[in-house]
Parts: sequence; C-alpha cells; structure tokens
Amino acid sequence: MPPKRKSYPADYKLQVVKYAAENGNRAAEREFGVSEKLVRDWRKTEVTLTLMKKTQKANRGLKARWPELEERVRGWVLEQRAAGRRLSTVQLRLHALVVAKEMSLNDFSGGSSWCYRFLQRSRLAIRAQTALRQKTTADFTAKHFVDGRPTPAHPDPLPALIDDCSKSQTVSVSPREGLRDDRKPDSAENIRCDLQGDSIVIKEEMVAESIMEESAVVIKMECTDDQSQTEETQVELERLKTLLALKEKENDLLREKIQTHQALYPLTPETVNNSSVPNYFKYCTGFTYDEFNELCRFFSLPDNEAVPQTHIPFTCDELNKHIRHMPLRQQFLLVLLKLRQNFDLEELAFKFQIDMQSVRTLFSSWIDFMYDRLGNLSVWPHRDIIAENMPDNYKAEFPTTFAILNCTEIKIEKPSSLLGQSQTCSNRKSTNTLKSLIACDPHGSIMFVSTLYTGSISDQELFRRCEIKDLLKGLLQCGHLKRGDGLMVEKGFLIEKDVKELGLQLNIPPFAHMPVPDVQIAKKIAKHKVHVERAIANVKKFKIVSGRIPNYMLENINQIWLVVCMLSNFQQHSIQA
Repeated sequence: MPPKRKSYPADYKLQVVKYAAENGNRAAEREFGVSEKLVRDWRKTEVTLTLMKKTQKANRGLKARWPELEERVRGWVLEQRAAGRRLSTVQLRLHALVVAKEMSLNDFSGGSSWCYRFLQRSRLAIRAQTALRQKTTADFTAKHFVDGRPTPAHPDPLPALIDDCSKSQTVSVSPREGLRDDRKPDSAENIRCDLQGDSIVIKEEMVAESIMEESAVVIKMECTDDQSQTEETQVELERLKTLLALKEKENDLLREKIQTHQALYPLTPETVNNSSVPNYFKYCTGFTYDEFNELCRFFSLPDNEAVPQTHIPFTCDELNKHIRHMPLRQQFLLVLLKLRQNFDLEELAFKFQIDMQSVRTLFSSWIDFMYDRLGNLSVWPHRDIIAENMPDNYKAEFPTTFAILNCTEIKIEKPSSLLGQSQTCSNRKSTNTLKSLIACDPHGSIMFVSTLYTGSISDQELFRRCEIKDLLKGLLQCGHLKRGDGLMVEKGFLIEKDVKELGLQLNIPPFAHMPVPDVQIAKKIAKHKVHVERAIANVKKFKIVSGRIPNYMLENINQIWLVVCMLSNFQQHSIQA
C-alpha cells in the first residue's frame, strides 16, 4: 500500500530550506528524511513560508478573484458595524452586486459560495443580534429613589424629576403611577428630596395636580400614537394586498402568453437562422439557410415561410394531430437535426412541442421518402463534365482517371448472436462494424455508395458483391466512360483483374521494394486519393453515423447511410476546381 502522507509545520520547512541553502538539496534530503522534490518546492516558496505562522502546515485556500471589489465590500461592512447596523448575507451580496456593477465586472454573480469564502478570507462573521439585557431592580432604584434605594424615611419612589433647586417643577411619571388612587402624598409635611446634592421642596397640591395632568397627557398621546400606527399599518397592508393581487394577475397573463407562444411558434428554420449564435443554422443542420431552402425546393417543399404549402410530396405511415398541423419545413428541419446532431427523441419532442411517437414516425417516413428521391438520382456525370471540373494539378497527372474508390466502416453495437458478432468483427477497427464502398470524382462529389455489408468482408469481395461493376458496364455502354479510362484506389485494393475485365485501368500504389519511378507514382496517388477520404469525412460529420449505431437502427441503416452520403453533395465542395 502507498506510504502515509505527512505534513510539516512552517518552521520545520524553513529549517530544511536553510540547511539546503548551505549544504545542498541532497544533503537536506539525507539529513531530514524528506524527498528532494519537497526540498526544491519549499525553497521556491521560502517567502511564503516566512509569512506563515510557525505551526501552520499548509497554505490552502483560493485567492480572491476580485480583490479590489472584496476590499470595498469589507470596508462597507466595517462601516455598517461601526454605525451599529445589523447585516445579513443577503444585504452583503446585494451590495457586492452594486459594487460589481460600478466596477463593470460582468462575470461577478455574487453567489452564496462567494459570500462564504469572502467572509472566511476577510475574517468576518455574520451573527444574529443579541437581545438587550433586562433592566434590574437596581437600575430603577438608583434613578427613582432619594437615597438610591427604598429607606424608612423615603419608602416610595419620586413622582417627579427636578432640574433646578430654586424652582418647583412637576415630574412626568408613567400612567400606571399617575392613576393610582391609593397612592397619596404625605399630608403632614412637605416632601423633601435630595438629588445629586440638591434639595428640592415640592408642595402637596402641586405634586397631585402634576401627577393627574401629566398622566392624562401621556394616556392621550399613547392612544393617539397607537391609533395612528394601527391606521397606517392597515393602509400599508391593504396596499400590499392590492399590489400582490396585481402581480399574481400579471404572472397568470405571462404564463398564458408563454404557453400560447410555445404552442403556436415552436422551433422553425427562421428562429434557428435568427439566432444570436454565429453560424448556428449550419451547426445544427450542416447547411446554411440558403442551402436549406435549395434542399426544400429539391424535395418539392416551400422554400420560404411565406410560401403557402399546397403540395404534400409524401404521406406519413401514421397521422395524428401533431403531424397533421406541423408544416413540412419544420418536419424537414427536425429530420436534419436528427441526422446532423443525432438528438435524442425526447429532446426533439421538446424542441418541436410534439410527442415522441410523432418524432419517431416523422423521421422514419422522411428517411424513406428521401431515400427514394436521392436513390433515383443519376449522380455519375459524363466523363467530359468530370474532366471540365477537375482540379488543375489532378488533370495534369491523371487526366483519364475519373473516379477514386475507397471503403469505409461505421461502428455498431455488439450483436447478441455469436454469428452476428463474428460476421461484423472488423480486423481493421477491432470492433463490430458495417462496411461500404464509396466512389467520388476528383472534385470530391460522391458518385456511388454501396449498401452496407458486414465488417469482416474484404475490400476485394465487397467490390465484387456490390453493384458498382454493373454500374461501370452501363456507363461504358452509354458513353459516360470509355475503354482505357482509369479508377484510383489505395494499396491493398486487389481488384486489378476485375477492372481489366471491364476494359478500364487501375491506378494503385505499387507494393514494397519499388523502383524510383514507382515511388513517384505512389506519391502522386497518395496525394490525390485524399479526395475520397475528405468526402468520407464530410459524410461522417453527420453524427447519426459517426457514433456507434444502436441495434434498433439497423432496420433502416442502409437508407440513412445513402441519405447522408447524398446530402453531403449539397454542401460546399471540399476540393475547388
């Protein structure tokens, strides 16, 4: 098991650093029993270790990301505390947001985690305000009795306060004391009191009158104040209730608008095109907005949102209210999103505000429709057209080679049957795959796509089984190709005999131990066969075929494969003429 980690205090580290400075790192390692790496690290942080406490073992904690902001907030907190004001974390965070806005810190959010770390870094703490202590009997006796406490001579508290020893003045008392009927002044003599060394004489009639008058005034003022406060509270409460009712009504209206907007205006090509994210439409679909409209025209769809939808080129297997009311342009956008980004059915259902079964039905129906439409295209042009659009360097070296062939594989999930596992096991990919043959012209456009075969099949066997030999015979008969024209393949494509039987030539890199001329030919072929590799790379940018294909998709994987291959021809060509 690994050794237990140790921690060392700062003073110990400084001893090691001092010894290492005098005798070297290796000597310090032997002397103190620590690794040389630790010695090097401690020497680099000598200044930090000097500033730390001697007993501190680590220098943890993140530094402040906004030190100037935190310094201002800390100063504000200290000012509020000096003024005796209570502070909460909410007030602190709100003030921090105000300061951040003044300092133009757009990346500051003022969250609770920042607040907690700020308090730790600033050595601050938010505590609840403690209650004031209850006044004791001594507080009252020292203030309201002649000698500071009840005495036999003066057992009762003073009824008034006196500010001058030469004048007689009434003292305000509490209402309870003023209304007591059983509390009467001494009728035998005048009341004398000493307060802070002053002797004051208060007459019996004046004391009684002052008690009654001040008690009445205090009671009247208290009643008036309580009544006014109650009225103000009621008015404020009614105002808040009215404001709350208005806000609730406003929220209900906003919820209705949101639901209406979602129901009537789900995701459309126009909303994606008007996104603030640059090139977001091409990211989602693989096409620009103009290319999308061209595709709509090709599939007999409205090429503009303002164009009425008068023609429906196909019908879905199952019609429901979602499919029936969903415009064809939005359906086509859904299919492209699935092909390009391979979104889950749940995500597409949420984006277009329909159920998952409708998404599944739409995708399956559209793939069949697009497969029929794209599969019937004649995508192998005449040899003169291919020669006219050849890149100049390609035409100079291979003027009569009109097609570049290569095989590619796509990964699939491991089949449950042993036979399926053995048939789809690829020696090249070391996993379960399906293999297809692709032919493109020198310009990078795909002219032929075979169906998918199991990954264990060889390139030679795939060439013989797919329909490309029949296609080449037909092209020779109709004049699209002539005898002697060439095909280009990579090394290991052992189809030279089959190609010669058709009357065509095969440009293939020579094998090992090549003479100098053959080396030059191999370099030229390797330079130009990259065109088909780029075409395959464009196809695999459709994420539905770039990842591992689940088993439930194998039912229509051939249709999907041909559709994405042919759709890549509608994109901008990777090779310019």
